[in-house]
Amino acid sequence: MTLKRAIDIAKLKEKIVLYWCPPDVAAVKSRHRKFCGWCTASSNRSLITDRRTAAVIFHNNCMSRKEMPPDHLRKPDMYYIWFNMESPLSQSLSKKPLTDFETNYFNATMTYRRDSAFHQPYMPSNLVLGRVSAFIPKKKRLGIWIVSNCHSHFGAVNRMKYFKELLKSGLKVDAYGKCFNKLVKLQRGKKEFFQFLGDYKFYFAFENSFHCRDYITEKFMQHGLYSGTIPIVWGPKKSDVEAIAPPRSFIHVEDFKSAKDLANYISYLDKNNTAYMEYHEWRNHLPRTDPYSKSSTGLCLLCRTLHVKVRRSLKHRVVQSLNGWWYGTDNRECL
Repeated sequence: MTLKRAIDIAKLKEKIVLYWCPPDVAAVKSRHRKFCGWCTASSNRSLITDRRTAAVIFHNNCMSRKEMPPDHLRKPDMYYIWFNMESPLSQSLSKKPLTDFETNYFNATMTYRRDSAFHQPYMPSNLVLGRVSAFIPKKKRLGIWIVSNCHSHFGAVNRMKYFKELLKSGLKVDAYGKCFNKLVKLQRGKKEFFQFLGDYKFYFAFENSFHCRDYITEKFMQHGLYSGTIPIVWGPKKSDVEAIAPPRSFIHVEDFKSAKDLANYISYLDKNNTAYMEYHEWRNHLPRTDPYSKSSTGLCLLCRTLHVKVRRSLKHRVVQSLNGWWYGTDNRECL
C-alpha cells in the first residue's frame, strides 16, 4: 500500500464534528481541532456536505431557525446535537424560545444534565492535588466566595441573602467579585489561581439557580474540590451533588436548620483538624477510572459513538420536544 493510499484511508476513518453555531470559534480552532482519536472539530460550515461529517453541534446561545442548515443537506444518520450549559432559569430569562425546534429536530443533546445523550459536566479531568497530609500546612484562611451576579434573578438574590446571614452569624469569609467591589487579580483556571484558593479551608460554591436538575458548575468541582478546599454548596439538590461527587467531600447548606447552625459547624471544623480532614479522606481512595472525566464524557463520548461500527438507532436519542424536555422535566423550584 502506498503512503498516499494509507493517508486516504485514514482520512475516511476520521469523523468531523461540525460546530454550526459554536460557543467560541477560537476554542474550536485551538483546543478541539483534533480530539479523542480520529475526530476533528471545525466551525467551517462548508463541511456540512463532507461525507466525514457525522455530527453537527448547535450552541444554544446563538441559535436561530433561519440560521440552520438547509434541510436537504441533513443526512439520515447525522447527529444534530443541541448544546447548552446554562440552567433552565437563566435560559428562560434570556427569552430564547426552544419551541422553534420541536418535531424531533434534534436527535441528541449535550448538556450538564446526566440524562443528556452526551453528558458534558462542569468538571476537570483530574481531581488529585496530593495526599491528604499536604493540605493542612498551607491552609491559613477560613473561607472564600467569588461572585459577580448579585441580583439578576431570584436565585442570585436568595444565595446572597443566605451568605449575608452567615456573615451576621460572625463567620469570617473573604468575599470577592463585582458584588463586593473586590476582584481577584489572577487569571481563572491557571495554577496561581488554584493556589490562591488552596490557601482557604472552604469555598462557598453557591450557584445562581436553585434546585435546577444537575446544575453543578466549576464553582463546585474546580474552585472547590480541585483547588483543595471543601465546597459549601447552595443551589443544587444534595442528591444531585452526591451522584457525581466523591463521598463526604462537601457540605450542603440544607443539612442545617439555619445559617447560624452552618456557621457554628464551619467554626468547629476550623478548630478541629481531625474532623476537617475527614472531608479530604476521599483523596486517598480515588478510583482507577473516573466516569466523569473528559475522556468519558462530552466530545470524547461523542467521538467514540461515531466510530462504533454498528451504531444503535438514533431513535432512542431523539428529543421529541426540546422545550418539554428542558423545562418540563426539571424541578418546580428551579423555575
